[in-house]
Amino acid sequence: LIPDFSYENKGPNQLEKHGRAIVAQSEARISSFRPGYDLILPPLDKVGDEPVWQVAPSLVPITRKYLLSFYGEWNQQTQDSDSTLLKSVIEKLQQMDDGKTKDKLYIKLKCEGKKEVVAAAGDWHLCDSVEERKKILDESTYSLILAPSDPMIISSSALQQRLYEVLRSGAIPVILGSRVQLPFAELVDWTRFSIQLPLHRVTELHFLIRSISHSDLFKMKRQGRLVYENYFSSPQVILRTLFGVLQSRLTIPADSVRDTPSPSIFNASFTPLLLDFLPNESEPEEVLGPLETPFPSPSYKRNFSSVLGERTE
Repeated sequence: LIPDFSYENKGPNQLEKHGRAIVAQSEARISSFRPGYDLILPPLDKVGDEPVWQVAPSLVPITRKYLLSFYGEWNQQTQDSDSTLLKSVIEKLQQMDDGKTKDKLYIKLKCEGKKEVVAAAGDWHLCDSVEERKKILDESTYSLILAPSDPMIISSSALQQRLYEVLRSGAIPVILGSRVQLPFAELVDWTRFSIQLPLHRVTELHFLIRSISHSDLFKMKRQGRLVYENYFSSPQVILRTLFGVLQSRLTIPADSVRDTPSPSIFNASFTPLLLDFLPNESEPEEVLGPLETPFPSPSYKRNFSSVLGERTE
């Protein structure tokens, strides 16, 4: 196992194969990453150590001020077909934010302040400070995560940092890009609390997130909170998850839970109260109650939704 927790961008020459060693890192390229063998991690030096109850907002209200938010700047240094596609995606996002709908969107594709993280070529910069980005995410129902335009990059530190901040703020990640590798994908079912679409379907994005019902949205937010708390909330939790994946691959059983007796809340002078006889039933015969008035069947609201909340585990 070779863990790499640094946040620095690595060039293609540094992302080499390491024999049979399992490489766990945030940066990954398609030429060196081995699916099902190597692991993707969030950058540990950017992960906080505060308690979940202290940093995570409430799950209610279900919807927030902004339906969708994104704040970043594209580091365009290449000219290829993927860059052309991403330009059309940017134009579509700008059209979504033109104010023609009642939904409030926060889409900013240029950094107004400093770039906290300078992303690699084709990736997206993280603008301003963590506190400023958290203010926006805390007011967002969904948050957009754009994949790098470089087809060789399947994971980057900037992308993983953005994903971590979205989960910490209780928003729903909307990942545009089909090549993105997500952290602990073999352990975490990301389809239960995120939306993943290829770049070509950006025209359906607004309609899709509007079609998700409040009940499904609450389930996704609750599942995202559980995943963040149990897998990404602190460096200790991430390391525990990393070793848990290795333990599962090696079929090593987990430590047994010790049986501990529950302490009694009664002292030695307590005398239990007992009934001498059972009380008579007030309604000995079966009572079904009054007949219900007819009501219309509930409408089916998942025609255009990719949520798979109702399924067998």
